[in-house]
Order: sequence, then structure tokens, then C-alpha cells
Amino acid sequence: MVKLGKHFTITVTKPADNDQVDYQFISAAGVKTALEKSIISHYENYDLDPVIDASNTYVTRKLISITSPEITVKSTDSNDGLMRTYDVTIADDYAGFRKDTGIGLISWRPKDLSGVLPPANIKDPNADQIFTKGYYQGVALKDTALQNYLEQHPWKLTVTNEQGQELVNQEAGYYLQPYVYRNDTTSNSGILTGKVNNVENQQVKETIHYLYKDTGKEAVPTYTTKLGFARINDDGQWLAWTPANDTFAAVDVPVIAGYHAVDEGGNPVKAIAAITVNHDSPDVDITVYYVADPQVLTYTVIDKDTQKVLENQVPLANGLSDEPLPTDTAAKYQQVIQGYQDKGYYLVSADKLPAAFDDNSSVNQNVTIYVAKRNQLHSEERTVTRTIMYYDKDTGKQLDILPVKQAVKFTRQAVISGQDGSLLGYNLDGKQDNHGNYLIEETNGDKAWTPATGEWAASTNPILTEQGYELAEDANGQAYPLVAEGHPTALSGDEEVKVFYPEKVIVTNEELPVKRTVNYVYANGPRKGEVAAPSVHQQVTFSRPKKVNQVTGETKVGEWTTKDNQFSAVSSPVIDYYTPSQVTVAAMQAKPDDPNITVTVEYKTAPNAVTYTIIDDTDDKTLVDHQSLTSGFADEALPASATAAYQGAIDHYRQLGYTVVSEDKLPSKFTHIDQNVVVHILMKNSLQVEHQTTTRTITYYDRTTDKQIMIEGVTEPVIQQATFTRQAIVAGPHHQIIGYTLNQQRDQNGNYLVEIPLANADQAWKLEKDGWPASPNPDLQKYGYAAPEDTKGNPYPVVVDGHPTALVPSESVKVYYQPRITSKEEQAQSLRTIHYVYANGPRKGETAAPDVQQVVTFARSLTTNEVTKEVNRGDWHVLQSETIKAGQSVIESDPTSFAAVISPSIKGYTPDQTVVANELASQGEQPIEVTVNYTTEPHEITYSVIDDATGLTLINHAQLGSGYANEQIPLAMREDYQNVSAHYEQLGYKLVSQETLPAAFADHDLM
Repeated sequence: MVKLGKHFTITVTKPADNDQVDYQFISAAGVKTALEKSIISHYENYDLDPVIDASNTYVTRKLISITSPEITVKSTDSNDGLMRTYDVTIADDYAGFRKDTGIGLISWRPKDLSGVLPPANIKDPNADQIFTKGYYQGVALKDTALQNYLEQHPWKLTVTNEQGQELVNQEAGYYLQPYVYRNDTTSNSGILTGKVNNVENQQVKETIHYLYKDTGKEAVPTYTTKLGFARINDDGQWLAWTPANDTFAAVDVPVIAGYHAVDEGGNPVKAIAAITVNHDSPDVDITVYYVADPQVLTYTVIDKDTQKVLENQVPLANGLSDEPLPTDTAAKYQQVIQGYQDKGYYLVSADKLPAAFDDNSSVNQNVTIYVAKRNQLHSEERTVTRTIMYYDKDTGKQLDILPVKQAVKFTRQAVISGQDGSLLGYNLDGKQDNHGNYLIEETNGDKAWTPATGEWAASTNPILTEQGYELAEDANGQAYPLVAEGHPTALSGDEEVKVFYPEKVIVTNEELPVKRTVNYVYANGPRKGEVAAPSVHQQVTFSRPKKVNQVTGETKVGEWTTKDNQFSAVSSPVIDYYTPSQVTVAAMQAKPDDPNITVTVEYKTAPNAVTYTIIDDTDDKTLVDHQSLTSGFADEALPASATAAYQGAIDHYRQLGYTVVSEDKLPSKFTHIDQNVVVHILMKNSLQVEHQTTTRTITYYDRTTDKQIMIEGVTEPVIQQATFTRQAIVAGPHHQIIGYTLNQQRDQNGNYLVEIPLANADQAWKLEKDGWPASPNPDLQKYGYAAPEDTKGNPYPVVVDGHPTALVPSESVKVYYQPRITSKEEQAQSLRTIHYVYANGPRKGETAAPDVQQVVTFARSLTTNEVTKEVNRGDWHVLQSETIKAGQSVIESDPTSFAAVISPSIKGYTPDQTVVANELASQGEQPIEVTVNYTTEPHEITYSVIDDATGLTLINHAQLGSGYANEQIPLAMREDYQNVSAHYEQLGYKLVSQETLPAAFADHDLM
């Protein structure tokens, strides 16, 4: 069986335009509505209960609710307007469409409605003959020409499914509702009589929730069912409820492995019992909870070699069904394994831990560990020692010097059986098999010894010259600087070595220095107590011969002698800002028994001050001049109180409304001269934005009724708003308005310049956004209206653009439409307006050149039927393209486009578009606004200062300010220029000449 499917198309073709019948396709929304009423969803048959005391009346035991699938219908028309295709998409499966319900696709209406009346000879239904001819069906018509036309001009229907199969492709006829004949002449309406029974319905709902007890989350989808009850009102008498009562069937509780079900009281539950209800019973709501069963994870340890069970099913972790193992389970499991490894076992195998507890409560989960006993190493040691001792060769006695003992330790590793402790052999290098058992590498114990620690290394004999001895000798008197290295084995014996030292006598020249030190110290100031200059060290040296036995210490000495016994005079160094206590330290004679001499020269200095000055840059006035902050010695750090006092002075002026322009940083230390810091402050102004909105409302009226035309989406009032702002400059502690700025220009101190005086505040308004653009009045011909008119009846196609200011009151514009019936050519215009605007400079925002208006006119034939209000329109075609420039209109050669327009040349300005390109016009598009922005560059004014006496240029082309051509020189700039000469006059210069500033900026830089 071929089906439409969920995606199919319906194509309808109507006859061409004619004098008999007017055809209209049904809209996509209308077809969608008809399909929604006709579609049959999938449904389920339910048993029916007879209503008590009512014959042939039934109610369903369960309430039925069917949701129709969503239907989407889109339509497209052919270019000639004679064919429409409906694209139908149905979201879900469905059973089909009702065969007794029609779906309207095309509507028709005779242009002469009298043609559908019955012929004159037909007076009653019996005299009317029903026709079925070709594709026309209906009653006999008075107009036989209309009847013949309908029979000879059917419309066509094609239905195609999503596989591309044409299920219907045929011509279709027309249907005319049969007349209702009445004897009276005042009414042609039928009368319907009969009886309607009122039905009242009730339902009771049973809901069973299945939730996990611990989380409250759904464990099993919620079970719901409903029971329905009904009763009928028979001529004012309510019959009994049907059924009188009904029963919700018992419901088994679903089983979830690892969980047991309980009711809200915690009692075990396996099924929900059957519940009997009647029409006024409350809904049944039951919750079943699932509680997880407890689970245990155990471990077993088995000796792999002996098959002995060392531990059996010891608890490792506890939890609930399907719950992840505790995070420390793996660590505990590893601790069990490590414990056996620490006892001398090695791991043979271990079961992998499960990720979570299972849901079997009858059997514990168990993991098994297999281990085996490792053999062990037993270390054996043997030591061989060499002792080196030292003797006085002259006395033969051993010297009080610690003998050198060199011990070589030998070890061997015996391998002991892990099972019975017997000696298996020897291991040489610790090699093990993959289970940790040590390998037997030697069976002969004497060969298993290996050096472990120590050696008989070469030993350098000590040099005892400081103890009065000559160099070391052996027993034969030969030089013996070191004892050679030895190479003992584990089987060698201990060894003793003797080293001999002869006593030594030394003759020396003994010296005795007598010293004088001159120190230079700061006696006051920040460096008090510090060294002021490097010390001068002087020394007179006396000498005498001395003979000493180096061993016994016996000494013989001569008389003290010297070549020069005088300390020379020393001049004290010069240190800026300091005075020494001795300009010269005098010369003096030294004697052998004199003690060392120390002379101290002290340097002293005077303290210096730190002051501050505060200058008001607003009028260049000094408010505080060299006010003392603190005083101290040079290089001494300023006290914290000085910083607090300095900041307090600045904060005082901030509280008075000043802004700190700059402030010198306090020096960290005092210097040898007084220091002054300067603070520049300024009484600064700020901006305050003010807003103003002017509105123009355009409304559309029926001239004959003088009532507003209300057509949704067409004649809503046009509300145009122009928002203006102005920037007020406020100053002082009370934020008083002192004037207005246009471009937020500031002086050198950051204060906003007053460009508009307070008295001319109205001149400060600027359009911020929106406006009153030209508004084409809607074409209401398809609603039976003529072209728009103004209040005097003049054509009013467009409400021209307005140029409101902030002072213009809101405006209301009425556009009138004269209802009429006419056949005419309809025209529409696409507009493009080119604006020329200064984008910067003193004329920023002003019009740079007159606007250029461009109009492309479209036309189409329009026929309106007065009775039906239906409109047939032809295709749009282009009439002409017109450019209006400087009041002159030019008809362009290409009527389809807005012609290219060359932007006018303005001296000193550059347009961002030299040519506004041609552009294809489209009927119905919004007016196009093109803005050509003209920009210019600011120009500088610089100044130079020349010393005529020396010919030197003191300042060369310093920037005084910048601005746009013809823009007035700001007052602050003029003051700055005057301050230059005043500054040099304060420095002692005489003004010879000073060029006068121009009134406005030029179109080039000025020097």
C-alpha cells in the first residue's frame, strides 16, 4: 500500500484570469488548519462501559488523550501566479486522514453573483435538478454561461509523496451548496430542533514513584494510570455515576538486584495492593523506596609452595550494593601484600580489586593473594689491620701522635634456606631471581670474601717541624715521606710500621713593632660615630737575634736595635662641610717598651632645612612660599612627621576643591644646603550631560469618516524621535553651570573650554541620535484607498524629512486617504539620499554641500474591485531613474539604478568617497541614506624665543596649541603666549618685540 508519508507536496493549478470566475488559492495557514482537523493519530481501543439508565450511551474505562503530530505547511507560487505548491511536513507517524472531511485548496467566486441564483422556473427543491457533469456538481444555475464555464474549465490537483510517487494527478471540479427553500420571504434560514444531553466526567489518578532511598533519584520510571467516571443529565435529572466504583489493579514492585524495596514506613514491600475508588475519591499517590543491601569484600592469602592458607576471607572493605569501593581500599590491599613481603615472602599473584561492590548479598566478594617464602642472606665479616707509629729518633720514645690504623674489612654473603635455615652457598653481587631469591654464585667460602670497606692506602707521614723535628726517616735513617700502599687479603695477618723524627734547632731574628694609629671619625650629623676617612697606620720596628730548640723550647736572645725610631707628622684630610679637631697630628719618638698609640681626629658639621611651596595654576598665584617642614644634618633621613605634614598641606587644598596638578617628591635625606619642594594645584571644572527629545508622530486617517485607519502591520503610527544633548561645564564646590562645550576641548590644565556662553545655552544642543527622516506614506490601494493626501487634499506620498531642534515642540502629522474604486497604474519609488557632512573641524556635524536626492520609480497595473475589495496587481517594472542635484533634475540613461555621483570638492577638506558608486535599485526597499564625510587636519601654532644680545635661540618652535582652520584661538592659549614673555622678564630679560597671535587658526601651521 502506497502512503503519503511524513513529507509530501500538493500542487494546485487554477484556470487563467477570465470574466466569469475569480479564483483564490487557500493560504498555507488555512491548509495547515484543515489538515490538523482531518489527521488521525495512532490510538488504542479501550473497553466501553454502558451508562446506567441511558440506552446506547457508553463511557471509556480509561481516559483517552491523543496528541496530534505537528504539521508544517509552506507554499510557493509560480511566476504566472496560476500554480501553487504546498510543501507539507508531519513531525511524527500518523494513521491517516478522515475520509469524510474535506480540505480546501482553492476558492472561487462568480464575478456576477446573480449567476448563482436558481433558474426562474425552480420554486422548490423538488423542481431543482442536481447536476453531475464532468467536473461540476451542484444545483442548477440561473447563468448558463457560468455553468458551462465551470464544466469546461476545471482546476488541477497533483499529490506527490516523499518517494516522488504521484498519488493523485487529475482535474478537479466545483461544489455549490444546495439552496434552502422556504415559503416565507423574510428568512432563508433553516430551523434545527433536537435535544442535547449534558455529560459530567470525573477521573481518579494512581501514581507510583520508585526512588532510591539514599539519593531520592528515580530508580524505575513512575507508574501512572487513570480511571474515568461519567454521569448524564437527562432532561434536568442527573443519572447515577458510571461505573459506581472501579479498582486499580495490583501492581508488582519491580526487582532491582542488590536492593530491597520498602514503603514510606520502612516496611518491606513486594506489590501494591489493588485499590477500589469511586468518582469522588482523591488521587492515589504512593512512593516505593529502594534501599541498597550491605556488601563485604574479603581477601585470602595462600602460601604457593605449601598450599597453606595463611589468612582466609579477612574483611577488607564494607559498603552497599553497586557502591564504589572506598578510596582507601587499594592502599589497604597493598598494605596486606607489603606486610607479607616484609616478612620474607614474595608475591606470586594477586586478584585485581573490583571497581564496586556487587549486588549479590548472599556471597561475599573475595580476592586471593598467592605468596612464597624467599631465601635470606647472612653477612660474615673479617678485618686485617696495619698500624703506623711515630718515634723521637734522639730519645727512642714514641711521640704523642695518634698512630694511623688502616683496617680493611672483608665480607661474604652466605645464602640461607628460607625453609630450614641451612647454608646453601655464597652470593657475590646480590643477584636475585625474579622472585627475590638470592643466586648461589660460589660454594668455596675462602673465595667468597670481597673487600667491603677500608684499604691500606699510601700514608703521608706528618711534618713535625712545628714541634721542632726534622722530616721523617725510616729505621735506616733514610728519608721516609710516606708509607707505601699495601694489598692485604682476607687471609693476611695484621702488620706494624715505625717512623722516626730527629730533633731540630732554629736561629731567627726577632722583631718588636711599636705602632701609632690615627683614626678620623664624624663627631655629629647623620654619620655620627662613622669613619670619616681611612685610618693612617705608622710603625717603628726593633729587632734582635734568637736561637730556639724546637723540641725543648730552650731560647737565647740579643739586644733590641732599630734604624729609625720616629713617628712622622700626619696632616688630617679635608672633608667638605666638616672641620677636623686636629689639622696635623704631630711627630713623636718611639722606644721598645712603649705601648701602641691611638690618636682620634673628630669632624663636625651644621644642620640644613627642607621647605615647601604651593602654587595655584589657575591664576599662577603662590599660596604658600618656602614653608618650613623640618631640618637635619646632610645625608640624614627625613623624619616621618615631615611626610605627614607635607601630605596634610596637600590634602587641605584638595578639601577646598583643588586638584593636584603635580607635587614634588620629598627628598629622602637632608643635604648640605636647604631644599624646597613645589606643589601645583588647580581648581578644575567638569561636564554635566543634559538631554532633550523632540517627537514627530505620523498617523493615517480615512478622509470620509475622519477616523484613524487601523490596519495591523501597515498603518501603525510612525513615531520619530530626535534626541539632543548638550555638555554643561560645572565648576566650584556647588557645581554651578558656567557655560557649555561642543567638542569637549580643554585648556593646558585639563579644564573644559567654554565654547557657548551660559546666555546662549540653546545653541549648545546637538543631535545625538535618530531624527525626523523622510517617511514614505504607506500605499493603501489594496485596501480600497487612493494615494495619500495632506489636509488640503494635495498628494502626499512622503512625509518629508524634518530638521527639528531641541527647541521645536513635538509635532503631529495627519495623512489622509480617500476611499475609491479605480483602475490605475501604481507607482513606487526607491530613494537614495546622499548627505555631505563635515566630520571634524570647527564645522563638525554641519552640512558640507546640499543633499543629492535620487529616485528610481517603479510602476505596475492595479485593478481594485469595489465590492470584494480584492486587488489584482501586475508585475513591477522600472519607469525611470532620476537624480536631483542643486535643484536640477536629471533623468538617467539607466532607469534600473541609482546613478554614480561625484562628490563636490571643498577646499581644505577630503571626502571619504570621491564618487558614490551606482547601485541597483529594488522596489520596496527602505530609503537609502549615504553620508559622505569631509575631514580636515588640525594645524599648529608654535613660538620661538631669541636672545638678541647673544643671538642664541632660547626656545625653538615650541608648540603653543593646535586647532582647525578658521577656529578661534582659545583665550588660554593667548594667556600662555603672554606668560612666555612674562617668564623671561622675571628672569631679567627685556622684551624687544613680540609677534601678535592671529585671531583664528590658519589652514597651515603657523610659527
